[in-house]
Amino acid sequence: MASMQENEEAEQPVDVQVGIVDAYFAAWRRAFDYGGVSSRREYWVFVVTHWFVLFPVIGFIALNRPWAEVGGTLGIIFLVHFVAACGVTLPLTIRRVRDATSSGWFTFLIIASPLLILAITCCRTYDANWLANLPDSYWSVWRRTADYMGVSKRAEFWRFTLINFVGLIGTIVLGRLVTPDVPSVDLNTSELVIRLFFSALYIVVGGAILSSTLAWMPLVVRRFRDATGTGLGAYIAFLLFLFGGVIAIAIICMLPSRRPKPSSGGNGEVVRVADSVDPWSRGAPAASQQ
Repeated sequence: MASMQENEEAEQPVDVQVGIVDAYFAAWRRAFDYGGVSSRREYWVFVVTHWFVLFPVIGFIALNRPWAEVGGTLGIIFLVHFVAACGVTLPLTIRRVRDATSSGWFTFLIIASPLLILAITCCRTYDANWLANLPDSYWSVWRRTADYMGVSKRAEFWRFTLINFVGLIGTIVLGRLVTPDVPSVDLNTSELVIRLFFSALYIVVGGAILSSTLAWMPLVVRRFRDATGTGLGAYIAFLLFLFGGVIAIAIICMLPSRRPKPSSGGNGEVVRVADSVDPWSRGAPAASQQ
């Protein structure tokens, strides 16, 4: 028991306020460290310095100088800086995301939604005790994006589904209403900026839809298991989604939680997968220790 508590305490990050200079060089020292966590200060000091200051300044100068003159040297500096910054930013982002969400795997959602990762890196340090008080919250679904085990309550499913559906439909409708009718040829500078802005908006919406789908599918499996005792029916519904599967999902996800059966031991103890199971909780004891 004592060893378990020591392991959990070791896993929890220490909230130490380091200076800006120390935070910057800490990112370089941990350039190959994909484990552990990084604070918001360590992350944003490095990102702002390299991606919001040095990267645009060096790039602007390099692109506006003839290659035969200083541009050749600056071009090499720009390329070296880009490769080095990418090499440090990836593990740094993984550590920052792990510090905010308890799992570094969320980092790879950047493929679907870069803005989601940007928002996650702004979050405070993950607090399992605080999140434990919100078992049916909207955000708990996002934290269990890769969790196809356990169960999810009816309220948790419908809260997540309806909020995402209304938000995405509202965003698409608003985008269509405010998108100007700009011709595709003979664009001036302002029209080109407008076209690029709304193109980026639709890319963000598409990324949000993909991210929501990645979280919604395991949620359906957990809701099926909670309502019927097995999640296998969810996979059949996914395969037949456009042929009545969506109706089956809606009907089954409206059902109340299935009553657990007594265990075979005859002592009246109820056997059921805990609703609060979170395979990504940092500091959770291993299965062999439970």
